[in-house]
Amino acid sequence: MDSKVTPINKIKVCIERNENFVLQGGAGSGKTETLKQLLEFISEHYPDKKIACITHTNLAVDEIKSRVGEQYTVSTIHSFLNNLTKDYKKNIQKIMMDIFKLNRIERKGIENYQDDKQQKKEEHEHYKKNILNTYLDYIQ
Repeated sequence: MDSKVTPINKIKVCIERNENFVLQGGAGSGKTETLKQLLEFISEHYPDKKIACITHTNLAVDEIKSRVGEQYTVSTIHSFLNNLTKDYKKNIQKIMMDIFKLNRIERKGIENYQDDKQQKKEEHEHYKKNILNTYLDYIQ
């Protein structure tokens, strides 16, 4: 009899290969139960690994924690990133204006374009190049 490849087995392969994965599905599809099983698998087979469960809403965080316990990091993406960057906020604030300080863009008149749609498109492209060049200048 052929063994069936299940989503949970595919994820276990990702874990064994040290690859990231995303677990997503509709309401009631079994995401939290699958997550619970995977956390148990990781805890049993890889007890020294750190686990982060990142979701979209605080409601989802609360639901996951109620079903899997408090021993894992479960947070929204915003809370997770805020926690990673909290020690660098002063430094980030110091350089933020330098990173996003753009050179002045001279706007051409509408007569230089076929119509306002083309003008907006080309000005937007010019703006994106300006941001990229400013960023590249800053990191070099």
